[in-house]
Amino acid sequence: MYGAEGHFVDVTALLNSNIQNGELSLPVNNATMGGDPAYDLHKSLHVWYRFDGRNGEITVDEKGVLNLPGAGFREASGRDSDRDDDHDRDFARRHGLRILRADYGVEGRFADVTLRLASQIQGNRLALDVNNYTMGGDPADHQRKSLTVWYMFDGRAAVETIGEGGTISLPADADLFQGRLRVMRAQYGADFRYFDVTDRLNSLIQGDQLEMRIDNGSMGGDPAPDRPKRLTVVYLFDGAAYRAIVDEHGALELPHSGTPIAENDSANLEILHATYGAEGRRADVTSIVRAAANGNQLQFAVSNGALGGDPAPGLHKNLRVIYRWNGMRYEAVAAEGTTLALP
Repeated sequence: MYGAEGHFVDVTALLNSNIQNGELSLPVNNATMGGDPAYDLHKSLHVWYRFDGRNGEITVDEKGVLNLPGAGFREASGRDSDRDDDHDRDFARRHGLRILRADYGVEGRFADVTLRLASQIQGNRLALDVNNYTMGGDPADHQRKSLTVWYMFDGRAAVETIGEGGTISLPADADLFQGRLRVMRAQYGADFRYFDVTDRLNSLIQGDQLEMRIDNGSMGGDPAPDRPKRLTVVYLFDGAAYRAIVDEHGALELPHSGTPIAENDSANLEILHATYGAEGRRADVTSIVRAAANGNQLQFAVSNGALGGDPAPGLHKNLRVIYRWNGMRYEAVAAEGTTLALP
């Protein structure tokens, strides 16, 4: 993350693209970081990284030089043998702290921060302040957001929700829940128009089962009039993750409707809708942003030139992108002069 005082841009993809032979050396300035996210402020670059199976963290001030993996890191992370590494990873997988899913946002405008939180686990514990900086950006500007984390610890499933400005500390005994079935995220809609119906579905679970007809009435309204809609559900059953997809007027039967979600499943990025502007003066730039996606990643420098003109002269604009990642809908916002990186 590069920026200052709450104004940051995610430069993860940019840094990864500059790694050569397992090393990274890069001057830290607005040009190399893809733009200026905090005008007239002295910025810094904060990097979380992994080297030889161990996590590292470093902060470099603007006009400094980032050098990874850094002096002494190899010695600090040295292991006696590959067998020890394999044993530790297997033990952590079965008994330690594992992040299943983590969303940051509000009222259906969420960003997937699962990998970001998983990278911060140290010694089977996670302690992290919850804000736009640590979460990698602001999916719902001018709104107070929250972080919801689903995780496994010692073979048991748990969920924790922390509001923006708070601190998450995992694991916690109070997070463990009773029952075998729980919905992690559920969305109903079409195109880029969706309702988040997670709470609605969880409230209808009885005896670790959920059976219901999918239509506008049962889902609480019609998010996309005149369009055939679909319900997508990601849920836990007996500690394993599943996904169920049901078309409008179909029947949802949990846990039987879903298919297992493997950890090595390939994730797909799809740009659904993108607008650029400020204060109600916004241009549809979906085709431009969609064309800039490279496989399942997007790194886009936000500017009037790149987005086909200035829809709001004299105003500081932003790019808002609604996208589908691994089957679920998310949002991301990047200010003019910064770089948007997805996922």
